[in-house]
Amino acid sequence: MKSLCARTGASMCLALSTFLAAATLSAQSPGPWKTLFNGRDFTGWTINAGGGARGGAAATPPSTNPAERSWKIENGVITSVPPAVSGQSGGSLAAVDTFKDFELELDYKLDEAPGADCTPMLGEKPNRSGQMAKEQNLSKDAACTFNSGIYFRTGYQLNLGRREAGEYVGIVVHRELPEAIRTNVDWLSTGDCGARNHTYLQDCSQFPEIRKKGDWNHLRITFKGPLLQVWLNDKQIVNVTDDPTAPAEVTWKDAAPIWFQFPPAGEGGGFAGTVKYRNVRARTL
Repeated sequence: MKSLCARTGASMCLALSTFLAAATLSAQSPGPWKTLFNGRDFTGWTINAGGGARGGAAATPPSTNPAERSWKIENGVITSVPPAVSGQSGGSLAAVDTFKDFELELDYKLDEAPGADCTPMLGEKPNRSGQMAKEQNLSKDAACTFNSGIYFRTGYQLNLGRREAGEYVGIVVHRELPEAIRTNVDWLSTGDCGARNHTYLQDCSQFPEIRKKGDWNHLRITFKGPLLQVWLNDKQIVNVTDDPTAPAEVTWKDAAPIWFQFPPAGEGGGFAGTVKYRNVRARTL
């Protein structure tokens, strides 16, 4: 059989080879960066469905306007705040666009609780099966567990918390496994506490501090196929492969919005802190 060049001629062969090379490069190259937050308003953002209404059947329907559901923009920064509209509760801030294989970059800042003792206390509580299991959020001061998180592909969360309180900057999913805490809270990676998989309440003192307390921290997340990686302040803290097969997790392989969790009121023990985001951009991989 004649070669491609022999059958098409030298000039045609060169053009076809150039086209194929460009197509291959295009398939492998990341897409262009897209700014998800313009620094001025909530264009491209909404509030996740559900929640929001208070007061029974006569309550105000949940609003999808971030400015009414506990978010504001101040000096080019997204900030969590108490709900601005009566009858509405805090909601999670979601991008309108969906992403499957992507790279995400942003800066975040989580309020500290001045003077709080964040030392975790090891302990166990009965789980739903009546068996003793490790419990979460065991700091001496509940204010230390004030946290937020970034969700993607529906099932994955990059938790944003304090490693000294057992609330790592790491990847957590809801999956019932023997190593899970509270029955179904499984840390795929404890991130800035040594990045150990499926482990909770480690001694983080053996690992250098990466998160800047009370200051801005830079995050970079890449998720391509089953490989999920995270960098905190330019140091890699997560490198896990997760390929869900359970029927309940089928959508975890699909594109979904990227969204920011409104800090849960109960987990912070009443601490009225805020989480802030800026310089949010993403691209497809």
